[in-house]
Amino acid sequence: MIYKEKQFSCYLYDQMDQENEALHPDNPRNFMDSLSPLISAMVSREVGTVLYEDLAGQFGSEYIDRMIRCGVLRREGQRVYLDTPVFLESDASVLADHFASAAGKITDLIMSCRQPLYELAGKINNGFSPERNLYHLLCGWSMDGAMIDRLIQEDIISEGRPHPTGLDYLLILYEKSPALDAFSDRLLCSFNRCVQEDCALESFGDADGNRLDCFRYFRLKEQGKLTPAFDSIHEAMKGLSAADLTRAARSLASGQEADIRAVRALEAFGYVRNGKPCVPVFMPEHDVVFYAIEELIEKVLLKPVANVFEGMRDLRITPSLHRVPLKETANECWHILFGSTNEALVNNGFVSPPEACAGEGRYLRCIVLS
Repeated sequence: MIYKEKQFSCYLYDQMDQENEALHPDNPRNFMDSLSPLISAMVSREVGTVLYEDLAGQFGSEYIDRMIRCGVLRREGQRVYLDTPVFLESDASVLADHFASAAGKITDLIMSCRQPLYELAGKINNGFSPERNLYHLLCGWSMDGAMIDRLIQEDIISEGRPHPTGLDYLLILYEKSPALDAFSDRLLCSFNRCVQEDCALESFGDADGNRLDCFRYFRLKEQGKLTPAFDSIHEAMKGLSAADLTRAARSLASGQEADIRAVRALEAFGYVRNGKPCVPVFMPEHDVVFYAIEELIEKVLLKPVANVFEGMRDLRITPSLHRVPLKETANECWHILFGSTNEALVNNGFVSPPEACAGEGRYLRCIVLS
């Protein structure tokens, strides 16, 4: 069968120990960037008409068996289906109608809580405005943390899937197209966290580029994929580990001196300027404020969000047609929903706008001590 090959972007939500599983042969990071030919072949044919022997003849039985084992594909008798959420350009209008429009209502509910949210954020005396602190506490921690946890508890979305390989993850694929880029790359729903012991170097923003932050640096370094954009950072990082960075960040945040090499590396990453943190620092005593924001947001949003996902059952989108587990598709659709909501909160001036960095996308950093 002749068809035009589509290109796909892959996103991974995992529950893996990155260092221990980096070289695992079935770690999706070792094959996800080469999935486009297979997925393109699958979606070029009508759902339910793809035969195992045809795929095996095209790609090799060993590869197809591996993709079944890794949860990319599902075999039912001689027929093969997608077994992980894949979104095509043809799904974009359906996603927009259902989730982007729902984001307007969710935004209105959050903005109706302006006074209590600003009062809570105003209790954090870290030198930054309530708007900037709410960017992290509300858009990041609450929407991309506490609400996800609650939706998992309520059995509305899945946080992952244990695979026969022993790995636990969700793999999401988007066809590369301007219509879908608005959901996959350009929404404020991407959290990067470099965590060691009781300190985290965080950044939160969109995925429209290759963010030059600590998390990305160590992941690419493990894979031997550091780009030239990281050259100056890589030079500053010689002989340093993630623990060295977080240890220095904790010392500086506490007003103490730190290893000068680690301080220079933190400056290269944008967390420190002139030997002092230049981003919001959240201390353990701020947890009470975050928990209050979390409780307020859950109380206001849980039922409306649950209703949005209940309506998702009737959507004719590619994952549904292939009978991909609904709660796994819902995980990604929550990112579309809260990412669209975060964009609206920024556009309304409710939270600080993230900085746009050429080639990196939009994001803001913070340091978290626990």
